[in-house]
Amino acid sequence: YVVKAEVYRLTVNVLGNNRVAVQGAYVITYARTGIGYGLDVTNATGYAVFKLPRGTYNIEARYSGEYWLKVVTASATEQGVSVDASTSRTLVLVEFPPPIWSTTGFLLIVLVAVSAFIAIAIFLLKGRRP
Repeated sequence: YVVKAEVYRLTVNVLGNNRVAVQGAYVITYARTGIGYGLDVTNATGYAVFKLPRGTYNIEARYSGEYWLKVVTASATEQGVSVDASTSRTLVLVEFPPPIWSTTGFLLIVLVAVSAFIAIAIFLLKGRRP
């Protein structure tokens, strides 16, 4: 028997606002009626792959993780994606990564650097006193 089915590959590429691939983002495809057709997690190159029947879908990518010791959540959505052949889409997480100066890790580095500078200045000033 030969079984023919209209199933197509939808490849979703998830990128950060710096155009770097985001690993570990959850990607969901669902019909306009709200029925879910697939859930996948992006791989190291930022891709999630679905096999879907012909139709129109909404795609949603969500990322939650840590960036420089700051908890970050970001999402992106594309609606009305027509799948009638194998295709690909790119979703950009506008809120990821956040500006480096807004992260806890950056603030800690600045605090350590300023503290070291003050400690060295105090040491040098004490060495000059008679």
